[in-house]
Amino acid sequence: NISPLDPVKSQLGAQASQEAVAARREALGLNEPILVQFWNYLPGAATGDLGTSYRTRHPVLSDLGDFFPATLELALYGIAIALVL
Repeated sequence: NISPLDPVKSQLGAQASQEAVAARREALGLNEPILVQFWNYLPGAATGDLGTSYRTRHPVLSDLGDFFPATLELALYGIAIALVL
């Protein structure tokens, strides 16, 4: 996992036992090397399944859809300002 935060501790909380943390890491496949994790992620990503967000616990594609309008608006304002300058 290349995230600066530990997704397992974020999900389980700081008070989680080492056994619970280890079991959750195993269930999520976070014990594998990063290239293996990426390789396992690719088939789902190719079919539109980007997985589940560690933070919101919703499908990532759903979260992207929720935030895309605001991102697009911000990008368009940025382009407009750049064109004026």
